[in-house]
Formats: sequence, structure tokens, C-alpha cells
Amino acid sequence: MKVRIQIFSSGSPYCSGCVEILRLADEIEQRYKDRVELVRFVGEDVVAKLEEHGFSCVPAMKVGERISFEGLCPSLSTVEEAIREEGGWE
Repeated sequence: MKVRIQIFSSGSPYCSGCVEILRLADEIEQRYKDRVELVRFVGEDVVAKLEEHGFSCVPAMKVGERISFEGLCPSLSTVEEAIREEGGWE
């Protein structure tokens, strides 16, 4: 089963954290496309989705149902561990 990863980022102009989280999303999608379902909320769509998921600022990321990052771009290794915790690896 794929782990759902949701990315929340501001629109143009992007803050530096949002630029980084979008780059990270691209890398995760390339490396783990068979293990993750990646959804991006960018720009106007992000405000309602932030509130819906309990976030108050960007950048933000939700990995599966239990793991969230807000106000920063996590490292690739941190996200890989979150994917493991959510069952993305046996």
C-alpha cells in the first residue's frame, strides 16, 4: 500500500522553505514513486487545506495519517523514516 504524502506550499512568490519542500517532493516522487502517493497544494488552494489539516503556516508536509512537519522543510532522511513508520517499507 502506498503512503500518502501531502505538501503544502505558498504560491508565487515562494518563501525559501517552500522552494525546498517542493524540490524535496520532486525527489521523493522520483525515488519512491512505487511507495508513495504525493499530493501538492500550492498557492490559492493551500489556505483552506492548511486549516483542514490543522496547520497554521507553510511549508508543511503530512506523511500518512500520523506524521506532520510545519514551518520547515524536513530532510530527505527524516521523510524516509516517516514513510517507514507509516508502513511504506516492510
